[in-house]
Amino acid sequence: MSETEEYHQALKAATHFMKIRPRSRGEVADLLARKGFSQEVQSQILDRLEQLGLLDDKRFVEMWLYHRTEVVPRGGFIIKHELRQRKVAEDLIETLVEPCLAEAEPPAAYRLAAKKWRSLPPTSQRYAKVGNYLKSKGFSASTIHQVLQELLR
Repeated sequence: MSETEEYHQALKAATHFMKIRPRSRGEVADLLARKGFSQEVQSQILDRLEQLGLLDDKRFVEMWLYHRTEVVPRGGFIIKHELRQRKVAEDLIETLVEPCLAEAEPPAAYRLAAKKWRSLPPTSQRYAKVGNYLKSKGFSASTIHQVLQELLR
């Protein structure tokens, strides 16, 4: 296969992969490597997708944060883990995620907790059940404590 054919096949594979949902640069790089494309072609494709604005890790992280704080709320531990699984650079995670979570995590946790709180009968185990529920969603202990104190009021 010529280098031009390889480039076009790699581009086709990458764009098809990105149609399913937005992807990080690391995810697309992993796909191209798994498909056996040369390092040179992989680099060309990744650079080209970034030039076209189709591949932008900063925008990907912002989209992921919005989805995980507003649409399907999750805590910081899970959000960071998911971003690491998607091969997002650690420095990008720290600079974008930390400030956003300080603001968005407590309200998201409160919405989830209030819904769970209302669904449980008023027993002595209600507090612990809601706390465990929030923990399973990846919220920090301080956020859980803060939210539970608000619910008790």
